[in-house]
Amino acid sequence: MIELCRGNNKLRARISRLEEELSVREETAADPLLLQFKQLQLARMEQERDMEKHEEHSKLQRKLATSLERLTNVKAKLDFSQREAQARRRQLAEVEAALADRREALTRIRRTRDKLQRESLRLREEQGLFGNKNLLRDFEDTVDAAHRLEERLQHLKARHAQTGRKAADP
Repeated sequence: MIELCRGNNKLRARISRLEEELSVREETAADPLLLQFKQLQLARMEQERDMEKHEEHSKLQRKLATSLERLTNVKAKLDFSQREAQARRRQLAEVEAALADRREALTRIRRTRDKLQRESLRLREEQGLFGNKNLLRDFEDTVDAAHRLEERLQHLKARHAQTGRKAADP
């Protein structure tokens, strides 16, 4: 449809040019130099139109080349960015996997620590005095004091018995 419109416009322009040329020929039929001048003038106008079209075509080609170059650069940058993003995603996945492993290890270590703390507490409770130096020293002091008192008691009993025998022997 668009091509038909363009073709129609071209034909109309050609018809108007030919009509103009025909009218000029009719006007200048009497004077061949004037006819030749008008023909040259028409030829020069056609050349100018052709040059304008050629310049416009050149500009469009330059714009197209520039656009293609920019597009190529953008595609290259996009490709690079996508590869870099993919590499970063893989690296992130590796780091997340390592983090998950370390979290699991930390959880296991904490469980083991808690278990050892409970076991240590239980053993300290079962141990009694052996785990507490102050209590053990106090207990030893008490036992030593009890032994000294026991010895003194034995000594006093022996002395009492000796005193009682001396009093009975007169």
